[in-house]
Amino acid sequence: MIAPVLLFIGLRYSERRRHVLKASEDVLLLEAGIEDLGEASVLLVTSFFGERNPSFLAVAAHREHRRLREHHGGDKHIQLIARSPAGDAVGYVDCDGRPSKSPGRPRPYVSDLAVREDYRRRGLATCLVQKCESIVKAWAFDRVFLKVEASNEAARKMYGELGYEVVAMDGAPSKQICTIKKSLL
Repeated sequence: MIAPVLLFIGLRYSERRRHVLKASEDVLLLEAGIEDLGEASVLLVTSFFGERNPSFLAVAAHREHRRLREHHGGDKHIQLIARSPAGDAVGYVDCDGRPSKSPGRPRPYVSDLAVREDYRRRGLATCLVQKCESIVKAWAFDRVFLKVEASNEAARKMYGELGYEVVAMDGAPSKQICTIKKSLL
């Protein structure tokens, strides 16, 4: 039996809050500093690409690290990292409310949600998304958007249970991407 644990949220602008997670150990959720982005990039690459050639993963992680650093900081932008009791990065998400530089990219936007494989199915992804939703509300937005691959049934189910609805489908038939939104009213 998995015992519920408390998730402590320690972000600059909010009070500490306790959340019950379906996990076997405590997880600390923090605003990611520039020093956390190397681990976050490795977590993203291994979550999205799985077991691949180590050279490919190293190059992809390097590119991700550079991208995360370029987007770090600023008003209405936050990167969150979840850490295990041992201090390992076990979850990551980006929440961006800044004006988009690309036409057609809705804001505020949640992206790069990743949970380490051994921490999946414990409620951590849901907790990360819900924390982004509360941040977006604090920024005075009334809705939030994200994109998910149409073939990612587990993610689409989770988002559906959280109240997200498909607003657009993009991409080639072999790789459809759903833009989904949730009203925060």
